[in-house]
Amino acid sequence: MVGILSQTLQESGPGTVRPSESLRLTCTVSGFELTSYYVHWIRQPPGKVLEWIGAVRPVGSTAISDSLKNRVTITKDNGKKQAYLQMNGMEVKDTAMYYCARERHSILSQTLQESGPGTVRPSESLRLTCTVSGFELTSYGVSWIRQPPGKGLEWIGAAWYDGGAYLADSLKNRVTITKDNGKKQVYLQMNGMEVKDTAMYYCARDTTLQESGPGTVRPSESLRLTCTVSGFELTSYGVSWIRQPPGKGLEWIGAAWPSASPDIAESLKNRVTITKDNGKKQVYLQMNGMEVKDTAMYYCARDTVTEQNEELRQ
Repeated sequence: MVGILSQTLQESGPGTVRPSESLRLTCTVSGFELTSYYVHWIRQPPGKVLEWIGAVRPVGSTAISDSLKNRVTITKDNGKKQAYLQMNGMEVKDTAMYYCARERHSILSQTLQESGPGTVRPSESLRLTCTVSGFELTSYGVSWIRQPPGKGLEWIGAAWYDGGAYLADSLKNRVTITKDNGKKQVYLQMNGMEVKDTAMYYCARDTTLQESGPGTVRPSESLRLTCTVSGFELTSYGVSWIRQPPGKGLEWIGAAWPSASPDIAESLKNRVTITKDNGKKQVYLQMNGMEVKDTAMYYCARDTVTEQNEELRQ
C-alpha cells in the first residue's frame, strides 16, 4: 500500500503538546530519494478514519488540506532525506496518531495525448494511456486517480481484471475507462474538461491480500470474511478492511493493529467486529445485519506506514 518510512516525533514533552502550542514532526526516509517521490502526512484521531494533512512533491512544492492550510507547513531537506510537518495552534481536536508515508500509489507509465503540449483547453477531451509492466491486466485492477493543486487524492475510476469498469458518481457522465489486455494498456477518456479538472493524473495497480468468504449474503444475514496474509507478521503490521460499492470510491471499514485494539469506522462500529489470529496469520471481518447498501467488493490491505507510539494529549 505505502512505503515504510521512519518517523520521529520531536516535541516539548514526551508524547504531549499542549493546546495553542506547535507540533513539529520529522520524517526520515530510506530506500528512496525525496527527489523521486511524494511524501504525505496523515493522521488518525482515536476511533476515526485516516485524515490527509498534506504532501511535499519531488520538486519541493506542497499540497495542504484546505481545512488545515492556515496552520500547517510542510518542508523537506533532500540531502538529509527528511520531510517536516509544522502544525501551529494545536487544539484538543488535533489529538491523533500522526504518520508519514511515501506516495501510496505506484505511478505507472502515463502518456498524455492532447491538442497542445501539456495543455487541454476547457470543453476539450483528455485521453490518457497507462502502460503497465510486471503484471497482467487479467490478474489486477488498475485505478485512475488525480490530485488537484492543494488538495488530496481523488479516485476517478478503475478497470477491473475481469473486464468491468467502475467510475466515481461525480464523473460517470464524463469519463470512460477501457483497457487492452494484449497491449497491457488502460485508457482514461474524460470529456468536457473544465478548469476544476486541473490536476496531476495517475494510474495505480490495485493490490489486495487473499480474502475468502461467501460470494453472496442475503439481507439481514451476517458476513464473515477471512484475510490470510503472507510475507509479513501480524505482530508487525496493521491490516485494514476496505470496500468499494459499485460505481463508488473506496470506503474504509476498520483495521486490526499489531498491538492496539481494532479501529472501526464510526458509521459501522455497531455492526462490525474485526479480530485476528497471529499464529494462523489471518484477520477476520464480521459484519452483522447486512443490507442492500452493503453490496460491494471487500478487500483487506496491509498498512505499511511506520507508527510512533506518540499521541497528542491535553
